[in-house]
Amino acid sequence: MKIEPLDHPSWRHQRYLVSQNNLIYHSFDETQSNYNEYLVITAEDGTHQNVHVSNIPSPEFILNRADDRNYLIVPYPFTNDLRGSFEVFTINFIPRQYVNLSDGSVLLSINIRWDKNSGILQRWASFQKVVCLDVVISAPFHTIEGDEGAVYHFRCDSSSGLFNTIPTILYGDGRKFGRFGFSVANIKDPNMDGFEDIIILQPNYGQHHPTLYIYTSGKNGFSDTQAKKIDLDDQPCGTYTEYAYGLYSGFDSNHDHVNDVAVTYPLQNKVIIIP
Repeated sequence: MKIEPLDHPSWRHQRYLVSQNNLIYHSFDETQSNYNEYLVITAEDGTHQNVHVSNIPSPEFILNRADDRNYLIVPYPFTNDLRGSFEVFTINFIPRQYVNLSDGSVLLSINIRWDKNSGILQRWASFQKVVCLDVVISAPFHTIEGDEGAVYHFRCDSSSGLFNTIPTILYGDGRKFGRFGFSVANIKDPNMDGFEDIIILQPNYGQHHPTLYIYTSGKNGFSDTQAKKIDLDDQPCGTYTEYAYGLYSGFDSNHDHVNDVAVTYPLQNKVIIIP
């Protein structure tokens, strides 16, 4: 793993972009006087480096593809008083936009996925120039009483190429310890209305069976209530009470021209597919 400091005069703190060939494991150094402020980064050559957590990006980032330019979007889970933030870079790593999340007391771990749902300009990309795509950022540890979770939808302004700083926020059913948004996937356009939709995992850690929520989008963005709720215990594949971890979409196993969804259960070494 290679850590490259990128200095820029507009940044309040030095941050790091992490390039990787293999899976990254970050571990807390409990020998520090305040152990939750520092991470110990172990490089491929075995050397160590102590780095403040506010300078560490999420292991997940996104390449936001568009017709005429590409952007790299990097989340920072521990910045902004633990509410989190994300930064947009050009493909040459030049900073373009910095956005803070501002909803409540979040204490989040950001998972970021891409989502195209800004409407006609993006659906007809070959006829209209699309500067950038919308993004969906999930905050499964968003807390009001305890880990209810939330999902943020940031729309892209096609005229400026920048993201609106006030997102649409989805909260699921607000269940305590639900961790709504633990994983998010783009399921394309199953209702064939010209706008792409998303599916969101709520694992319901330790209390209930995992649940999936489908949210549809339109010209004004996502609806604030789910269009469909899927209790995974009701699926014909069987009962799985262990912790559901992730979602994957983008494939069509039964060739019905609608994206299917795979849900991972790593503690059971299983993956289930919902057509």
